[in-house]
Amino acid sequence: MRLLMIVVALLATTCATSARNITRCLIEVDGTTWADGPCEFNPLDEGYASFQVVEKAEPQTFAYIYVNQYDEPTHGVWNGGEGATHAHDRLGELRKDGACWVNERAKVCAWQ
Repeated sequence: MRLLMIVVALLATTCATSARNITRCLIEVDGTTWADGPCEFNPLDEGYASFQVVEKAEPQTFAYIYVNQYDEPTHGVWNGGEGATHAHDRLGELRKDGACWVNERAKVCAWQ
């Protein structure tokens, strides 16, 4: 019984870790690349498939992508690329393109 509990705990930890096992992200806004390298990927509870990507370098650049499950447009926000601690700048409506969410102004991507 104890062995079974250990195996279940290890599987739960592995599954939780794999959801965040994104190794690279890209954040481009207004023609400037703000992040292109190692990052963390954090799924969000809000909406369908919404997530946050956070650059591992300092100062951190991060973006939130809000994917809605009710046919409403996907939209994004980011911290402005200046190391701000909150995502205050709107990226606008985004569409999926491979591993990225893009529009004329922005591109936010995450790869394993």
